[in-house]
Amino acid sequence: MSGSPELLEFYLVEATEYIDALDYVVGAGDAAPDGNSLLATARALRGSSTMAKVEQIATLSECLEEIAVGLDASRLPWTPELGQSLAGSVTDLRLLVRGVRVWSDREQQRVDARLKDLRRYLGAPAEVVPAPTPESTTPVFVALQGAAIAAELDAFVSTPTHRRSLDDAIGRTRTLRGIAGIADYPPLADVAEAVERVGRRLMPDAPLSDEEASLFRAAAALFRRAADELRNGAERLAPGAESERFAMALAALDAPRSATPPVVRIEQLFYQDKGPHVVDRAPQPPVTVEARLHQELVARADHLRRLVTEGRSAADPVVAARIRRELRTATREVDTLAASFGAHLLAAFFAESQDVEDPLSAIELRALGTAADVLAQPFGSVEELERRIVSITRQVTPIALPAQAAPLPPIAEARAQTPVSAQPVAELVVAPSPAPVAPPRAPVPQVAAPMRRPSATPTGRDLKELLRSGIEGFRTLDEEPLIAPTDVNASEIVPIEDLLFRGPAALSRAVELRDAWRARGTPEADDLREIFDLLDLARSE
Repeated sequence: MSGSPELLEFYLVEATEYIDALDYVVGAGDAAPDGNSLLATARALRGSSTMAKVEQIATLSECLEEIAVGLDASRLPWTPELGQSLAGSVTDLRLLVRGVRVWSDREQQRVDARLKDLRRYLGAPAEVVPAPTPESTTPVFVALQGAAIAAELDAFVSTPTHRRSLDDAIGRTRTLRGIAGIADYPPLADVAEAVERVGRRLMPDAPLSDEEASLFRAAAALFRRAADELRNGAERLAPGAESERFAMALAALDAPRSATPPVVRIEQLFYQDKGPHVVDRAPQPPVTVEARLHQELVARADHLRRLVTEGRSAADPVVAARIRRELRTATREVDTLAASFGAHLLAAFFAESQDVEDPLSAIELRALGTAADVLAQPFGSVEELERRIVSITRQVTPIALPAQAAPLPPIAEARAQTPVSAQPVAELVVAPSPAPVAPPRAPVPQVAAPMRRPSATPTGRDLKELLRSGIEGFRTLDEEPLIAPTDVNASEIVPIEDLLFRGPAALSRAVELRDAWRARGTPEADDLREIFDLLDLARSE
């Protein structure tokens, strides 16, 4: 063979897997195989053989493709004799792959005899074999890759020092994630991503921890079950115990990602005076602070919407675990970004999202979806953005935002009416001012005084009444002290000199400290200072 040694090594592994799949499809030859599965597997073997420049096996695989097309189109009648020829072809292919390195006349004669045997069923000249559809080839390829990944992970867990098995498994997970139809088989893409991420961060010579071994075992079991179901013709993968086990292993191993570094404004690095400074503010900056904040929030709002949509339909435990992790990361990023721009109410809303018990609950997803709509809307100032975000509640009944925000009371007044320290920011609801309540009916007709709206800061008569009552409250301190006086007996007072080391006691304490830091190897500064003080006390007598 003219292929490179490295390519032949890879081909031997891949071709053996395709032949195992052919053996599963053809079976013992006593029943007609599925023509679509036979076509997809033979086409995959031909493509691999052509890439490795093993033309004889590629030609034999092409002949199997022609027979698969004839069976699928019912142009080729099925007979037990044809079944025996197909089963013999699989056996010959296995022997031919083993002899790729030492190809001789015996292998060539085997190829010629098998081609002659198969072509007598075709009769007419071979037709142009149409390419199989992705819907037919994807399950076969996913099953082959899943079974191979499971075998490699089992081999690595049994012998952690053999990193070649883990590297091969990671390479296959990357190939599996690159398939266009892998999204139709959840949670294989998420499991492949987790295996690759955990495998990449393993140190070369570090021992495999129990948590990492549990994750790889759970991943192998999940891939093995998926391969079996796809080989049996399953169109979708049903959630099972393997998914639950992998989700638990991943949750025990995954550490929360570090927070996004905050954005530091350049004016915070200078003194708050008129200067001169190293840099000067542009009289007409091209982008305002609000515009830059809006640009950052729009991108994160789109990401939040996608996660909320996926979270509402997440049925598999592995997919749900991945969405929970990404939701916590996304809310943490918005929290850090908002705090960097001084939008503290916005930051508090998303900080509370990180403390909820289940980010995929219906209430939390509804709140985050509404918050994403708020982030995508343009705003004139940070205060306006915060007035919109405080109107979102995590109660069962959400508050619908109008298309155009109505005028709201000033932010200082909203904070005064509902203190932030009294309840979580996410439950703050800006409500209109209450309507005046009619005074109770009195037995004697009288004119009710007009009600005044309470002000955040008292003025006029209210301010005088507040000052008068506050000052009178301090006068009671003169009449009743805060602490009752205590009589002190002079005979019970201990001089501080009696509490200090002196003479031989001070020397003994100094020797004790010296022996202690000699045992440690290096003296501490506090120990040295205490020894010097003890020497002074010993010299005083």
